[in-house]
Amino acid sequence: EIKMGAGASTQLENFGPSGNIDTVKTLCKDIGKDFDQAKFDELKDVDGNVTRAQLQELFNQDISEETTRDIEVEKISKLTTLHGKCYCGAIVFECIAENPSIIHCHCMGCREWTGGIAYSAVPTHSFTVVNGGIPKEFQRENGPKKFFCGDCGTGLCNNVVFGKVKFTVAAGILEEHSKIPAQLHCQMVGKVNWANTSADGLPTFDQFPTM
Repeated sequence: EIKMGAGASTQLENFGPSGNIDTVKTLCKDIGKDFDQAKFDELKDVDGNVTRAQLQELFNQDISEETTRDIEVEKISKLTTLHGKCYCGAIVFECIAENPSIIHCHCMGCREWTGGIAYSAVPTHSFTVVNGGIPKEFQRENGPKKFFCGDCGTGLCNNVVFGKVKFTVAAGILEEHSKIPAQLHCQMVGKVNWANTSADGLPTFDQFPTM
């Protein structure tokens, strides 16, 4: 649920999405190896993680237990503050994400909510309004809560419950959107037949993956 803090701020409950593509890229750079996106996508699990043995295969060299522990520590501590606002600027917000990435959800509800091919969103730990009013909310029967600006109608975020994921923030209204990598397509059972999801090479899931 949305929590109101001091100064009319809005705080969404925490959740912890996972995925270590950024730390793997950093390690590749540190050891002088080119990052192989196709190989990484082949090895990673549905959470976007790879094991030490898979890292060895990815880099084609031995990686010590100590290095692997360092990767996990970096992954856990790699939190990023993202910034955004609605179309009219009445709501300005910040959110904190762990290794932020974009998911494209193709379910009918998300398509109806956005009016587009899919809902492109970033799972985050928090959502705090730093300037402006309180977001409006709407919830259809058996559907997630959806928060939006009451003035211009911009969709801000969804309240979902899939594994550790509790909220997803609309990627297109984030200032850092061009720097956030896309991770996957999900709810493919609801995809429209004119949407080409194979062009970007991202993995696809019939339902929402555990994150």
